[in-house]
Amino acid sequence: MRKIIYKLFVEGEPKAQPRPRKGKYGNFYNPDTTDAWKEAIQINFLTQRKPMITGPVILTATFFFHKVTGLHGQIVPHTVKPDADNLIKPVKDCLTQIGVYKDDSQVFDEHPTKYWTQGKSGMEIMIEVEEDAL
Repeated sequence: MRKIIYKLFVEGEPKAQPRPRKGKYGNFYNPDTTDAWKEAIQINFLTQRKPMITGPVILTATFFFHKVTGLHGQIVPHTVKPDADNLIKPVKDCLTQIGVYKDDSQVFDEHPTKYWTQGKSGMEIMIEVEEDAL
């Protein structure tokens, strides 16, 4: 049986994890394009602070991208870049950094999906655990 630990909506423009870049002097760095998105995630999770999850994690994330025209009130699959797997990476990294779980390797089952909407951009996220694993 599964137990929901977190279920919340993070408002903001979802950002994908960028690829490491090579600097002018040959050093590698990560562009800071996801910083504002990670901060929004942190703020939402820290307001609902719970003990760190130590067992296996099931992560469901639905990303919403605002589109003004052509939807007629519908939520439509988002089939252009960024890719769903690149959208989930900064989320998992952020959740590790703020102590939702110890390491993102605990995520054994993940379900990222993405849609166009006329509503707010953001992410609906649910974190579950198997009750017998607690």
